[in-house]
Amino acid sequence: MPSVNERTNSMHASWKKKAVICLALVVGTIAVYGAVVNCDFVSLDDPDYVSRNQQVLGGLSWSGWRYAWTSWHCSNWHPLTWLSLELDSSLWGQKPAGYHATNLLLHAVNAALLFLVCCQLTNRMVASACVAAFFALHPLHVESVAWIAERKDVLSTFFLLLTVVAYVRYAAGPSWSRYLLVLVLFAFGLLAKPMLVTLPILLLLLDGWPLARVQWNSGMTASTRFPRLSIRWLLIEKVPLLMLALADGLTTIAAQFGAVKLMDDVTFGTRVANMFHAYLWYLQKTFVPTSLTIFYPHPERDLSWTVVGIGIVVFGAVSAWVVWRRKSSPHLLFGWAWFVISLLPVIGLIQVGSQAYADRYAYIPHIGLFIAIVWELNAWFAATTVGRVLLGLFVPVALIASGWLTYLQIGYWKNNDTLWTHAIELNPNNGFAHAHLADVRLAEGRHEQAIFHIEQGLRLKRSGYVANAYCNWGRSLLALDRPAEAEQKFLVALQVDPNHEASLDELAKLLRSQGRHAEAARVSGRHAAIFAKKAEQQPENAAAHFRLGFLQAQQGNLRQALVHFEKAVQLEPRSAEARNNLALVQMQLGLRKEAKANFLMAIEFNPDLLMAHFGLANLFESEKDFAGARHQYAEVLRIKPDDVKAKQRLDRLPNP
Repeated sequence: MPSVNERTNSMHASWKKKAVICLALVVGTIAVYGAVVNCDFVSLDDPDYVSRNQQVLGGLSWSGWRYAWTSWHCSNWHPLTWLSLELDSSLWGQKPAGYHATNLLLHAVNAALLFLVCCQLTNRMVASACVAAFFALHPLHVESVAWIAERKDVLSTFFLLLTVVAYVRYAAGPSWSRYLLVLVLFAFGLLAKPMLVTLPILLLLLDGWPLARVQWNSGMTASTRFPRLSIRWLLIEKVPLLMLALADGLTTIAAQFGAVKLMDDVTFGTRVANMFHAYLWYLQKTFVPTSLTIFYPHPERDLSWTVVGIGIVVFGAVSAWVVWRRKSSPHLLFGWAWFVISLLPVIGLIQVGSQAYADRYAYIPHIGLFIAIVWELNAWFAATTVGRVLLGLFVPVALIASGWLTYLQIGYWKNNDTLWTHAIELNPNNGFAHAHLADVRLAEGRHEQAIFHIEQGLRLKRSGYVANAYCNWGRSLLALDRPAEAEQKFLVALQVDPNHEASLDELAKLLRSQGRHAEAARVSGRHAAIFAKKAEQQPENAAAHFRLGFLQAQQGNLRQALVHFEKAVQLEPRSAEARNNLALVQMQLGLRKEAKANFLMAIEFNPDLLMAHFGLANLFESEKDFAGARHQYAEVLRIKPDDVKAKQRLDRLPNP
């Protein structure tokens, strides 16, 4: 029997090995994913989450705290995700590299945590390291790391893994304090992303294997660390966790009410069929992770029933096989059940969005699948010397290949151009990708190409895209000096959606530019009425007050504009745009002192806001403070060196 000193030395050696493996996982993950910090914001969701979200860009503050806990913005309720993004904003401002670095760090930590969790559960260090390495380097996980808006993936998984650590500790020595820690960590995970609602069931799977806590489960390896309990008690034990999951699930359904696509033109049977298609797709991409992209259109009525049939056969065969092997290889049933159950909330039975499946949804399900695969490979090959040699060759090669594919996949996330071009190269009939690439070309001023992609998007997408597509078509036609055609496109957009705000705004500007002021006033009046109603129904909606103030200012109603901009600033004190517009109105009303203060605060909150520098420069000029004006024009040129207007105004200032 080993002495106390021998056991202590063995434990120290074990922890040293674990520390080295954790360090290797973190360093290896950062090395492969390092290029992600050079990626830009993308046009899908990132503007709503960060780049155009003034509340998030305002950083951590009392206003930001309130927003995080009360907002259902983006049809989600995930306060911890908002708070983490606000913290990044306080640290990095509007630089995407900082947000990407946080996602990467969380992913690297998750890989190390997964290794420690697997070790804690099984005492199998090498196998646990393989699971964590495949999790760290698999190309399907690039989306969760490279997409800033998917902070919720890496953050929620961090708390999921901590919850498992706490649960294993509780299972080894049950106490109220330990159970409370499990509840708290699970709640944190739900506050980051509601996909964790299945975790209580996943913990029940852990009770079966590898913890072997189920009293009647005599076929599985006994565990001396964990007292065995009846299945009835294990279910009762999960009730508080299930209640938390139910509460969060109901909150999520309420938050996503407007975003849930029941897809009335697609029967429930078709959605069930696509579920089997999706499970097959996730399995296929686990083993052959190529041709990955940001968006896969739902096939709807064009679903291949051959593929569905294959999916049903594969799903049924794998399920039957793991049940048949449940006594000799319980890891197979555990891993497959984890994979299937954790995917259920996003498998498409209740459709949120119009995607068929998504890379990011594999992030948590892969944990169970990788455990099953690694443990089964070990069972097949580790029994013989030849098998161990083959396994020793296969695993490094597979990891290198996976890491290389991950590195290549990150390159597609460099910017909107590379991302959406790649999506169209993989599937020319991806109308969603055409729509986003049209926006890219519009922003670049490549209007003929923008119109081409708009037309493709209209041909391929459903009606939800039509109003926005025709509005952008009108914008491109205006840029090509074809105002009559542009007007027709704006009118078509408004036929599709009479309240389409961008089309109302563009049409009003076009009419004013043609001297048709009465018509422009009517259109602006319609636009203002939309936001007036929204501000009345949602008095705490800062965006509604901001837009209403803008429209009132356009119509010359400066006093009313002042009221709404002041309300917007009151609701979002750190909104640079709201303070800038408030300052512009104050300056026109002769409130120079107040205008100067708001311009300065707008610049403090967003040093690169051109309009604020221009406004403050104008104010300084009117006060004969030419040094102050010169400094502000210099700031404009720092931000935009080719700004002709700033150069002209700077040149006309008197010499110092």
